[in-house]
Amino acid sequence: MSRRLSRRKLEEIQHDLWLAELVRETEDSLLITLAGDGRVLAFDLQGVVALAVAHESLDPWLLPAEVEPSRPLVLVGTVDFEPEDEIAARLVELGPDQFADLVAASRIEWLRGSSAAAMDAPFLVDLRVENWGAAESRSDLHVLVAAREFLAVEDDEIDLAPGDDEGGKADSGTITSHEAPAEPAFQVAPHDLLPELEAPLRVFFEAQLEDDFDRLVEVWPAHDLRGEERLLHLRRHFHDLEDWGYARAIEGWKREGDLAAVRVRGISHSAPEDGIRALNEECLWTFSLRRRGGDWIIRGWSRGWPSVGGAPCLPPDAKPWLAAWTSGPVLDD
Repeated sequence: MSRRLSRRKLEEIQHDLWLAELVRETEDSLLITLAGDGRVLAFDLQGVVALAVAHESLDPWLLPAEVEPSRPLVLVGTVDFEPEDEIAARLVELGPDQFADLVAASRIEWLRGSSAAAMDAPFLVDLRVENWGAAESRSDLHVLVAAREFLAVEDDEIDLAPGDDEGGKADSGTITSHEAPAEPAFQVAPHDLLPELEAPLRVFFEAQLEDDFDRLVEVWPAHDLRGEERLLHLRRHFHDLEDWGYARAIEGWKREGDLAAVRVRGISHSAPEDGIRALNEECLWTFSLRRRGGDWIIRGWSRGWPSVGGAPCLPPDAKPWLAAWTSGPVLDD
């Protein structure tokens, strides 16, 4: 039986389950078993034409060649996972863009086939094992499988009928009573960052300040989400949280093939909440960029604040841009 599971159905049936076992009985088969709360769910992939183990750093600053897996996965025969470990893992089906982004951003080992062979398979799935490895160098482990046959088996019968994958409709959000400071969103000092790498970052900062989520999606596609679910996520992340970013300096960048990493220092402004006044804080953003076609997009990003030890502190003379900020004091360290 090889009927395609809808994305939502695939998420539902894996709820509250943990990775229990991986079995590679033959070169062209893989059995993935999740278990928990008296339930057992197995994904049987037959006719495997491509199989890979990929490590993706959770730190956007680390490029694939810099990722050092601390717990290599030897996918031969049967690999058991102890119940007390409760290893979080979920199987998702990938589209071409998701697959290409993941391969480009990961340290990858092909056990069978290749990226080209994977793209032609009827089923292309990713078993994502979250936070794989030691905390100081942790990464997500991905078992990428391209197969001709895909069967999901559970104790109770699973309805494999496709469902609505678009998720809930985006709401209009709440009308905020606090306005973001009327400062330029992207006003960085002279730098050597390539213009094609700067372009998506400029759009990112300008669009989030303007609540222009259609424009934001163009440079940060967030391929884990689909349709209006993506716009809803962006609205909640930026508009509803009333937290805005202002870029002021390119602090560093590096590039490896179709992947790049850029650090941007500036100011984050958060609205007053629960008796806490509005706050301006020095902030350091780290972006992972991916080239798709002739353009670069944002694949992921993180941020940290020097005031709480989440980013290095700089001396005042290294931040001349602070003097141009006119919307209240800035907390740095």
